[in-house]
Amino acid sequence: MSVKNLIIVDRPGYLKSYVDLYLKSEKTFNIISALNNIESLNNILQRKPPENVPVDIILLVCDSVDCPEMSNITSILQKTDAALFVSTKNSDNSTKIGFKSIENGARDFVVIPLSSAQTKGAEFDIFHQNLLKKISRYFKKIEQNAASIDKSKTTAKGDKTNAPSQILKPTNPLSTKKIPPGFLPQIIAVSSSTGGPQILTKIFSSLRNKKINMPIIVTQHMPKDFTGLLAEQIRTQSGINCVEAQDGMHVERGTVYIAPGDNHMLVTGTPPNTKIKLSSAPPENFCRPAADPMLRSAVEAYGGNKILSVVLTGMGKDGCDGSILVSQKGGVVIAQDYDSSAVWGMPGAVANAGICSFILPPEKIVEQIIELSAGKII
Repeated sequence: MSVKNLIIVDRPGYLKSYVDLYLKSEKTFNIISALNNIESLNNILQRKPPENVPVDIILLVCDSVDCPEMSNITSILQKTDAALFVSTKNSDNSTKIGFKSIENGARDFVVIPLSSAQTKGAEFDIFHQNLLKKISRYFKKIEQNAASIDKSKTTAKGDKTNAPSQILKPTNPLSTKKIPPGFLPQIIAVSSSTGGPQILTKIFSSLRNKKINMPIIVTQHMPKDFTGLLAEQIRTQSGINCVEAQDGMHVERGTVYIAPGDNHMLVTGTPPNTKIKLSSAPPENFCRPAADPMLRSAVEAYGGNKILSVVLTGMGKDGCDGSILVSQKGGVVIAQDYDSSAVWGMPGAVANAGICSFILPPEKIVEQIIELSAGKII
């Protein structure tokens, strides 16, 4: 990974010694500014960064779900293409803080040790390596995202053509595929990443009070501590039975299964006796859970012509190869459109592959899911 320009915002002061002991000597980063309040960051982003150096990463330290840093994440991301990572002190609330930050658009979340970093020690060594790993993985996905889209058909969103997280928009209408005759899905498979939690909650909340006579499987790129919270949030706001998947669960109609963090979620067997199988196989597309293995297993269990694949906002191209297989076997693929996506990587990949029957915003996706269900969602 090349040297990345970093801004740190640490109002609570949790990382002050860490910056001196670790980051200033870390060749991976060039620290542009170390700030102690969110107002200073907003001032920098509203003008050019110091010495006109582009900002690659913002590390934001939060101490509660209601702190000013948390409430500013969305507005920060509207001002910059920098990757935003959030960190907080290890506590009873750290998981909720992490989930909220990712829901608001942070790329990832790292827990700060309880001990002080006055001197280098094992806990902060682990924290440092974990931070480097997450940042490196993010920029690998950036490279994959750029490689997955035909740039000859696209232009950069806004005027940020040199941004490392360049989001590409189609300049011409994308071709769509006709729905195969007699298509009747038995399962819906949803793939999502960056920006996904909000869209998933929105889609499933729109299905409140609907009777859903088929199972729905979801792979959302998320750390293991947060997928249970996502299931709980969807269940609370939609009234749908949504669970974090466990190995050996029977796949039942009317239930939404969320792939647990750090495990690929597969379906095995044949309907109506399919079961969840969790796999610790290596990451695919830099992700575990990944959508492609979920989709491959669904094709094997149900047959591709019984699958409705929905690919939502997210970086990279996970879900594309699996959706191509679904399409080849007679299934239907829907992608979220560019304008409503936080990152048009995953949906952009399937859209550019020419396998989508529909490319739509979330509210229209809900309408198509209901229509394609042919009475299975009423």
